[in-house]
Amino acid sequence: MKKVIVASLMLAAGSAKGEEVQATKRAPLMTPVENLYGHVEARQTSLRWENEGGEKQTGIASYKLIPRIGTKAYSKRLDLWVESPIVSQARTSNYQQGRSNYQVTFAAYQGDILSVTPYSQGYLPYQGARLESDFAVTVDASKSLNLTGGKFTLHGGIEPQVSTGTQAAKSDAPVVSREGTALTEDGKAKSQNVENQEPTTTLEYIAGVAFVPSFAPKVSFSADAFFDRKYKPTYEVKSDETGDHTEKTGYVVKDTTLTDVVVAYKADDLTTIQSLTRIRNDGLYARGKNYDAEDGRVQQVEQRLSLIHKLF
Repeated sequence: MKKVIVASLMLAAGSAKGEEVQATKRAPLMTPVENLYGHVEARQTSLRWENEGGEKQTGIASYKLIPRIGTKAYSKRLDLWVESPIVSQARTSNYQQGRSNYQVTFAAYQGDILSVTPYSQGYLPYQGARLESDFAVTVDASKSLNLTGGKFTLHGGIEPQVSTGTQAAKSDAPVVSREGTALTEDGKAKSQNVENQEPTTTLEYIAGVAFVPSFAPKVSFSADAFFDRKYKPTYEVKSDETGDHTEKTGYVVKDTTLTDVVVAYKADDLTTIQSLTRIRNDGLYARGKNYDAEDGRVQQVEQRLSLIHKLF
């Protein structure tokens, strides 16, 4: 017994002299808590639109205070954040809670040139609206060049997307009988609002450039173009003596282009000032007027001026 006690005392003494002691392994469940981060963004949004007379008009639409909280896990390859904006409409003193949105990205592969990043983004349930989500995988190739004037980066990629949610999307489908398209009492084609039997899919092509000048390393410029081809399923309702039956007839294919131009100034380690100009077009820059979104008219040019401050 004395030998055991002496050996234990010698081991303790060796540790006290600075011999290496194995560290306690960190619990994996604590990693997301330890990697919490957050920032707050003060944003002013200005819009440019076209009135009924075809004249271009510009005005401030809203002011937003957007806190973001997020966390990282799996060696920081998984990134999850949620934003919950507080919105003030322009020319009013009213503030209200906006709809929260989220994003989850996973760096599945990060090479010198090629990267593969699955992600999901969408809106959380809010005032009767259900959860809405996009699931996508971005395959992107990029190359950076250190030139005399600064760092220049080119990139391009492809991204398949699927849009879904906890509430089924709906479409207006024409009602067809044996005699042809059914008509209402006033002679118009009869339609019925039906639930889509499959989600809307999008194939997106991405191209972009970025530049950080050597004489002003705190300033960065970037421009990205997103070319979308959306496939929305179409249906018709066949009416016969057995009742109404919904059948898929094909897809409506719509092309749109979105361009983001960003100028950012990193004032210090905590604060960034950013200007984002977002331009929407039907087709491949086909038209200069307002982008005709499915849920209403969307302004062609959106200007965001933001002050972003890191909290922790």
